[in-house]
Amino acid sequence: MSDQAMPVGAATEDDDATAWKEIMAGLRAGQTVELPVGDDQEFKRRQRQLERRAERQGIQVQITRERGLLRAAMTGQAAPAAAEPTDEGKKDRASREERRAQRRAERAAGVGE
Repeated sequence: MSDQAMPVGAATEDDDATAWKEIMAGLRAGQTVELPVGDDQEFKRRQRQLERRAERQGIQVQITRERGLLRAAMTGQAAPAAAEPTDEGKKDRASREERRAQRRAERAAGVGE
């Protein structure tokens, strides 16, 4: 275990949320987090859980396995999931909505005749 490693015990159902909060806080603080894992199945399950949580929080992690431990470290910020629309995109959307409203009005007028 390195000086920066933060060992985290196996989370139980009761303290699972708290353990994940600690794990993610440690990663954001630049620490290497260690989780004990038994077999390959448990390692893969914990790896998927950690990757999903990191993705949701916008961070990238590097995960390795060493002597019964899953080691994770933050490697950077993840790319934003969805970029904000540009001014050009907002104008296009507004013009599409105007055209739709116009077509609806034309159909409504045609139905009443």
